[in-house]
Amino acid sequence: MKRTFLLVVFFSGLLACPLADNLRAMDQSVGLAEGFPRSGQVVDAETRAPLSGAIVELPELGIRVISDELGRVDLGRLPTGRYRITVERVGYDGIRLGDRGELPVPWNEDFLILLDRDPTYDPLAPGRILGRVTEEGRNRGVADVEVMVLGPARASTVTDGRGRFELRDLEPGLMEVQFTHLGYASRTTTVIVQAGRTVEINASMSAQPIELEPIEVTVRSVYLERNGFYRRSRLWGKQFTRADLDEINPMRLSDILWRVPGVRVQRRGFDAVAVSGRATSLSLGSCVLPVYVDGVRALDADLDRFPPQWIGAMEVYHGIGTPIQYSRLGCGVVLLWTRR
Repeated sequence: MKRTFLLVVFFSGLLACPLADNLRAMDQSVGLAEGFPRSGQVVDAETRAPLSGAIVELPELGIRVISDELGRVDLGRLPTGRYRITVERVGYDGIRLGDRGELPVPWNEDFLILLDRDPTYDPLAPGRILGRVTEEGRNRGVADVEVMVLGPARASTVTDGRGRFELRDLEPGLMEVQFTHLGYASRTTTVIVQAGRTVEINASMSAQPIELEPIEVTVRSVYLERNGFYRRSRLWGKQFTRADLDEINPMRLSDILWRVPGVRVQRRGFDAVAVSGRATSLSLGSCVLPVYVDGVRALDADLDRFPPQWIGAMEVYHGIGTPIQYSRLGCGVVLLWTRR
């Protein structure tokens, strides 16, 4: 099912010239060093009701803001440019957009973010948080860090010898997670735990009171996790998440293959198939990679039969990097996982 996230920017004046005059006036009144103020509102796409507790983020600028009870978000003063917006809220499908989700700066009107409800949302399905805590500037895990969910939904655990931790059976919602360890500066981050999904957190801690990099938060798909997507090695293949596909924004699924070393597209009439040039014991020359959709082999290997917007993740393996369960087929495999 296709779910949408819309960023609507309202402006006065229907002609380009008045708008350009407005922006020039703003340039004169606000110094570039100070930036330009940008604020807006998050609402339900169907009812237009304001949505509080939504996390709105500008990844390039490292800005994360939570909408208030009126759905308002104030991003502060921003430098001139166009910036991607990500948004997430419990019960709604937060999707990172390509060009359609860009926020222009400067602009003379507030922006409006419309979110569609997730029809599969089950408020009774628990969520999960897992992650790793490392020492700042090093990839070494920090053991015995206390990881605590603050507020009414209190839960806690400690990291193991490799700095890894897991919190299970969490009620969906907006949560503040705190990391504390004797001798290290405490850290906190705010995340949204969606029903039936996994939030992955990578945090670093420092023994010195210095400014640290933002804590990295990623939402994992339970469906992909169950089907081994995150366990398969990326050293021998190429994996594309939904976020990767949104950023690439391919017109056809076969357009992705130019990013996979050793694999090319071969046209057979209207069909587009993935071809590996590596010889195998079953094929002395190039051979066509079979296509699997949600674990079931497709009738043919034409990739362009599948609209890119249907795909939640894509994997391409060939040669000795092919997962063992697919290696008997020859030179490699293309795995497609539809959006859930």
